[in-house]
Amino acid sequence: TCQYSLEGTATTAATAWTVDGSPIMTLYMPMEGGEGNALLDYSGSYNNGVTGGDPAWVSAGGYDGFGYFDLDGNDYIDAGNSMPTGAGGAYTKSAWVYWIPGIAMNNIISGELLPGHAFWITSYPEGVGVYLSAGHNDPWREVKDTQEFSPNVWTHVAVSYDPATSTMVLYR
Repeated sequence: TCQYSLEGTATTAATAWTVDGSPIMTLYMPMEGGEGNALLDYSGSYNNGVTGGDPAWVSAGGYDGFGYFDLDGNDYIDAGNSMPTGAGGAYTKSAWVYWIPGIAMNNIISGELLPGHAFWITSYPEGVGVYLSAGHNDPWREVKDTQEFSPNVWTHVAVSYDPATSTMVLYR
């Protein structure tokens, strides 16, 4: 049998899921508690983030008002190769996203090249609507949302991938 628990952390509301005392999340960055704290991984896996480019920390914003990083298309947060992508590499990725029309769109969460995986917002076909999409390589599988992505509003998005069935599901 497994015991599931939520363990409190030093942030305002962050909790990490565990099974029998071991973390079951690979990466959990709740983006609260200030710029330095927002880069900490509260999953228990110690995959702390490092910024690249020049992302701006906005302390009085974000979905919950505890802050967020403004990534302008050339910025990123690198948490290493923490996603399980090998045999049996099932995963779920989720994020709060705020898209502003006219600002560069690209990956929300991506990972290794082979097998590669990505979660992004882009235009399909080029210039005709903006959609949430995800893909996984080996061989490449892709799923696209059927409804256009809403601009200027915080939206919680997620993708789950099951390699045993090659099933990928988007959530918005």
